[in-house]
Amino acid sequence: MFRYSIVLMLICAISAAALAATYNATKPLIEEQREQQQEQALAVVSSPRADLFKKKNFGETEYYEAHTKNKIIGYILRVKTQGYASEIDMMIGLDRKAKITAISVIDQQETPGLGANITQIKPGEETPWFLRQFEGRSSKELNLKNIQAITGATITTEAVITAVKEAVENFKRNILDK
Repeated sequence: MFRYSIVLMLICAISAAALAATYNATKPLIEEQREQQQEQALAVVSSPRADLFKKKNFGETEYYEAHTKNKIIGYILRVKTQGYASEIDMMIGLDRKAKITAISVIDQQETPGLGANITQIKPGEETPWFLRQFEGRSSKELNLKNIQAITGATITTEAVITAVKEAVENFKRNILDK
């Protein structure tokens, strides 16, 4: 019995060491990939296209000023919200009057075929149909009457609408209106 305990302990120690080595080897690659996704999201939501992004914070909210030729052309908010099955990490592009120019989902693990459809691109289109509904809208227009919900994913739909609405209103109140 004692022998089996020693063997099991050795197997666990070897497995833990292998797992730690794998984690340490892949961590820089994962971080690099996250940074690339963030850069791509910044490019997608900045409209017209910015040539410089200045990272700023207010409270716990991270945002960017989008510049072209040293002039602010808009803002990009980084927002995380709890969906049905996972945290949804998004970037929201705003023009200077806080109208939404675009939304890009950086990461989500919602239920495939349901909540994950927030990033679904229909054939012949270039951007997700659900997120495109937000474009050109102000925060006051964001509700289930104006945004078509994803069938079978009401919690995810409402989470995205609420998070975008609250983030934009908070940004307007604390940054733009000051």
